[in-house]
Amino acid sequence: MNAKSARLGDGYPYTSISGFHDTKIGSTERDDTGEGQASPVSERDYILSRARDLISGDRAAQYGDAWDTHARIGSLWGSLLNLDDPIPASEVAAMMICLKLIRAQRNPSYADSWIDIAGYAALGGEMAGVEL
Repeated sequence: MNAKSARLGDGYPYTSISGFHDTKIGSTERDDTGEGQASPVSERDYILSRARDLISGDRAAQYGDAWDTHARIGSLWGSLLNLDDPIPASEVAAMMICLKLIRAQRNPSYADSWIDIAGYAALGGEMAGVEL
């Protein structure tokens, strides 16, 4: 199976920590009848589940606790910007979403950006104390 004809959930080749840098979201070969179109629901499910898996597993294991990492980034950024206080962890997550939005704008079919946006949104909401 190649990336051009693969569907989400059908065993994409994993080439990076985020899962598949070589694969485009919903990239399936289509014939004249529209057959082969990827299901938007399966793509949504995949993006959300992959983000969940990463922030709760792969990236947590690789980089450590997200709260600690975002707090450390906020301290560093606050120092670099000569701020009196560090940037709160939830705002760091929001800024990382902005970074990923710029990347998604440049290459909107690149799955990694959308997966990371979902992950940063979940982390940022948690860090901001979203009430459930």
